[in-house]
Parts: sequence; C-alpha cells; structure tokens
Amino acid sequence: MAGGSGEQELPEMSLVDILTPSNLMPLFASHPELVQTLFPHLPVDLPAPPTEDSLSRIISSPQFRAAVRNFDQALRTGLLGGLVRGLGLPEEAGTSIEAFLRAIQEQARSESADSMDTD
Repeated sequence: MAGGSGEQELPEMSLVDILTPSNLMPLFASHPELVQTLFPHLPVDLPAPPTEDSLSRIISSPQFRAAVRNFDQALRTGLLGGLVRGLGLPEEAGTSIEAFLRAIQEQARSESADSMDTD
C-alpha cells in the first residue's frame, strides 16, 4: 500500500507499451486520414500513399521502437515543455506520459467539437 491512502497505485504508463503495431495498425485502418496527416513525417522512400505493409514495417522497426523509447524517456524527465507548446499543448503536457496523453485527448476533443460547430 502506497502511503496508506487506500488508493491503488496505477501501473506506470509507457509509450512503448501503447504505440505498438497491434494498437496502431487498427487505428490507421479505421482512420485513414491519420495516414495522410502523418505521411509528411514518414521516411521519404515510402510509396505514396504508404501501404499498410510499409506502415507496419515502419512501426515494427527497431528505429521506430527506439524513437518511441527516447520520446517516452524525455516525457518522463519533463524535458519536452518547448516541444509540447509547439504542438499546441499546455506546457505541463511535457511533464509526464499521462499528462501528455491527457492533453492530446483534450486537444482531440476540442478539435472535434470545433469541427462539429462549423459543420
């Protein structure tokens, strides 16, 4: 028991556990617009548009996994304040993985509500 507060401590989240091929591929399949949004940030030698196979190879690659680990570690150490501000997120989103994911979720909700207002 942590501190006797009666609350169960949640396991620490890891982007390495979240951004897996088994989680990402169904997301890309159900939201093909994500692929178009991500395309400019993918390796230049991909077919245009990227195929399901090429996306799968990228997110399964050691390079992608290492980048996710590095990003995960940077979030854990709170070193990403400037980056998250550049993404339009509050600075506290760069202080932990949970704060980052919550800020992304809130931004998505806000953008979704905005797009419904303009439809």
